[in-house]
Amino acid sequence: MEGRVEHGLARVLSKQDFDPDHFVSKQTENGEDQLLVMKQKIQILSDETAHALKHNVYKNYSQFIETAKEISILEGEMYQLSHILTEEKSLMSSMMEMSLVSDKAIVEQPKEQTQENPEDDTRKNLAFLLEKVEGCSSVTEVPGRHLIHNGDLAELDAESFTQIQKVHAFLLNDSLMIATWLPNRRGPVRYRFQGLYELDSLAIVNVRDAGPIKNAFKILMFPDAKMYQADGAKAKRHWLDILEETKKAKASRDKQKKEAAILLAEQQAHTPEEERKSFPIEDDSETMVAIETDCLNADWIQELPEDLDMCIAQRDFEGAVDLVEKGIVYCVYILMLSL
Repeated sequence: MEGRVEHGLARVLSKQDFDPDHFVSKQTENGEDQLLVMKQKIQILSDETAHALKHNVYKNYSQFIETAKEISILEGEMYQLSHILTEEKSLMSSMMEMSLVSDKAIVEQPKEQTQENPEDDTRKNLAFLLEKVEGCSSVTEVPGRHLIHNGDLAELDAESFTQIQKVHAFLLNDSLMIATWLPNRRGPVRYRFQGLYELDSLAIVNVRDAGPIKNAFKILMFPDAKMYQADGAKAKRHWLDILEETKKAKASRDKQKKEAAILLAEQQAHTPEEERKSFPIEDDSETMVAIETDCLNADWIQELPEDLDMCIAQRDFEGAVDLVEKGIVYCVYILMLSL
């Protein structure tokens, strides 16, 4: 009987048109004893409600855990999808902008080099990195590598959006170097080398301003992702644009080198045997080594192991077999060129 009364009280209190003032004034008319009884009923109802809420939390706890795991997996898949889409967009853009005649690009390349200003050569010289960044000597040893852009950034935690540390980013023509700031260091060396990331393996994702996040963007270095914050909206826009432009320029250069190597191989394949024998052996050997090196440095060959791992992880075994067969055919073609 007592339980029915308490449930009736719960229905009264949960009505949409419940008026607390009218309810209290009505209860005070029944005297002090009735008020004490009503207080006990309300207390019992409060305890039952708290117990029910506690029971529901424990009941759904395992479901909360599974949902959190699914969200984490979905976030990782979204990062992978964004990386793939960015790479496809960059590849399509570079193919559209690339000249149809590879030898024209080869002829025009020295012309572009002669038009460069000596001041630009000085600016692109990476020798000053040795004076500013600790532990980056290997970065400056690569021939043809030069600086495109650099600036200060703040590395943020991807979940709490709090600042982790100050960094300085150096965008090179083929990679991105990140150096951490040394706050208490005196002298010319102000940064410590943190990492060097090839542009081919990077994906840049814009992060919209929302709440505490302002002027931020993500750099996906599969399977990792890092969030950086620029000093202002203009600096952020410049970083996004120049990163994308540099990636496209590198993809275009790599594509032209590959096409030039294949074109040279085809020309030599059609050269009569007598003419080939008249060529110096040393030059021919060096040429073939250069062709094999360029062919093996093709973007899709370099990315083949990662693509194969991705197919296996996604249980796309047919796609994995196709990639292996494609790689075997390409290797056989290179071996035939060297014969």
